[in-house]
Amino acid sequence: MITLDQIRGLELKVQRAVAYIAELKEENSLLQKNLEKYRGRIDELEVLINTYKEDQNEIEQGVVNALFHLDKLEDDISRSPDARAQASESPPALDDIESAVIHASAPSVSAAHGASQIPAGEKPARAEKKPRLEPPPSETKKPADELEIF
Repeated sequence: MITLDQIRGLELKVQRAVAYIAELKEENSLLQKNLEKYRGRIDELEVLINTYKEDQNEIEQGVVNALFHLDKLEDDISRSPDARAQASESPPALDDIESAVIHASAPSVSAAHGASQIPAGEKPARAEKKPRLEPPPSETKKPADELEIF
């Protein structure tokens, strides 16, 4: 037969189970809210990543265009009469190439600023070269497949 102590023990276990279920429901609710917050953050980051990809493509296109224009300028310089005469004698020196580039672009720049032209026989003063800056060793790039999300 069932005793009063058994009924009280059963009632106590049911109360604990109900309290535990209530705690789990609260925890579940909190986890659902966090999940929604993180999903929103993931969506924001995906938009940001797509924006960076588009910007990267624009940057790459700009670099390609700049290289194209530099190649075209180099071809134009190598086709000039002075360059052909020098090419038959010896390969052009860096100073000669810089001088040709400056002479090719100098009229529009110097005329606009009121500067005097460099005489044809003289070489322009070389600009001081700036040292290359390298990132500090502490700054290492992360692989593309690793993203810091949180």
